[in-house]
Amino acid sequence: MARLGPFVEDTPGQPPVALAVSGGGDSLCLAWLATRWRRNLLAFVVDHGLRAESAAEAALSLERLRDMGIPAQILTLKNLQYGPGIAHRARDARYAALRAACRAQGCLDLLLGHQADDQAETACMRQAAGSGPDGLAGMGWISLLPDLRLVRPLLGVSRLALRNTLRAAGLEWWMTRPMKTGGPSGCAYATSLPMKACEKNSGVWPWRPGPGAWRVR
Repeated sequence: MARLGPFVEDTPGQPPVALAVSGGGDSLCLAWLATRWRRNLLAFVVDHGLRAESAAEAALSLERLRDMGIPAQILTLKNLQYGPGIAHRARDARYAALRAACRAQGCLDLLLGHQADDQAETACMRQAAGSGPDGLAGMGWISLLPDLRLVRPLLGVSRLALRNTLRAAGLEWWMTRPMKTGGPSGCAYATSLPMKACEKNSGVWPWRPGPGAWRVR
């Protein structure tokens, strides 16, 4: 993590480092790994309010985080409705809520659970859409906002390695669901279908884990 810093000192008198946790495997593993790095953390779980069971799922994620020793808060979105552009609208609302929560708590850094498979899919889909060099660069390890740093420490780690790490730690997570019309929307919800289309249509092959990528050590 040192290369992604500097971060505030890990002391009670300093603002916590924030985590965005959906309850899916990527962000839950991020939270578990973060507890091995520092004590002063604060997790935010966004409930999009789009499904009847979303409140219960957010509450369970909160419980799992507290079992790890991480203080956590649920951010409930009130005005989202299904319709055109729901994925983009949900993303915008989610990040607005996360930024506001970080501001209220004085957090300067927000850790996100995007990983290597997400990065490969992003680059592949952007190439299929005709993006230029900036778009093909994918997501940055650090994105600077006026009041917050978005930090993605898992971009070099495969989804498989994260899942295996959770299994070794005896931790459960929400299974991912496809992002499609009428389905849930959130940072943990993804589908392999766009990747398969990219492979077929653009000739770009996604990142594959190498021999050492099977577990986070």
